[in-house]
Amino acid sequence: MKKTIIAAILIASIGAANAQLNIQYNYLVPTSSQKASYDKLLFPKNGSSIGLSYSFLSSKSNFGVLLQVDYFTLKNDAASVAAYAKSKDIVYSTYKFTQAKAKGFAAMTGLIYHLPHASETSLLAGIELKAGALFSNGQSMQYYNGQNQKIKEVTATKTSFVWNPNVYLDISVSKNIAFKVNAGYSSITGLNAGLGVLVPVSTTGKRGYHCSKCGIYVTAGGHINGQTH
Repeated sequence: MKKTIIAAILIASIGAANAQLNIQYNYLVPTSSQKASYDKLLFPKNGSSIGLSYSFLSSKSNFGVLLQVDYFTLKNDAASVAAYAKSKDIVYSTYKFTQAKAKGFAAMTGLIYHLPHASETSLLAGIELKAGALFSNGQSMQYYNGQNQKIKEVTATKTSFVWNPNVYLDISVSKNIAFKVNAGYSSITGLNAGLGVLVPVSTTGKRGYHCSKCGIYVTAGGHINGQTH
C-alpha cells in the first residue's frame, strides 16, 4: 500500500510547475451512525480541525497530488452514551471519560483534480480524493454503579484507516494568495466544511492550473499571456 501511494505521488508530480501551501480550518459534524460508534472514536459529536496541506500541481494536466496533516478535537455525544448502555442492558448511575475530548491527528495523501474552466476567472473549482491514517488519543469511558463500582469500560482504537473526499473552490485575491472554501465527508469524523488560506511556495511565484482548451498553464487571474477563448 505504501509503495503504491509513493509511486502515485512521484508519477503525478512529474513536470509539476507549482507547489502550494494551504492552512485550513474545518467544522466537523459526525453522522448519526458515527455518533453511535465506539471503535474508531468514542461516541463523537461536533468538533473542529486545523490542517496543513502541501500540494503539487502538474503543468501537463488538470491533476495534482497533496500531502495533508490535520489536528482534530471532538466532543462526546451524551445521547449515544445512554443509547449504547440501553442496547447492552447496562444499568448505571454515572459514567466518566478518561479524556475530556476525542483528539488526534490524521495524515493523508491523495489526488487533486481542477475542473476545466470556461473563461478567464479568479475562481477555481476542484475535487480532492484523500486517504490515510487517523491517530487518536484512545479515549476510554467507564460506566459506574454508584461512585466506585465500575460496570463496563469502552475504549476506542488509537489507529484507524480514514478516507475523505472533498469539493473545493479557490477564490483568488491576488497572484500570490487565495481563499479556499471546501466541503466533504470523512469516514470517521463525518461531514466537514471549512475555510483556508492558499499561498504559493514554488519558484514560479504564481499559482495556477492547466487550461484544457488552449493547452497552456495559466494563473488563477487569467492566462499568462492574456489569451482569451
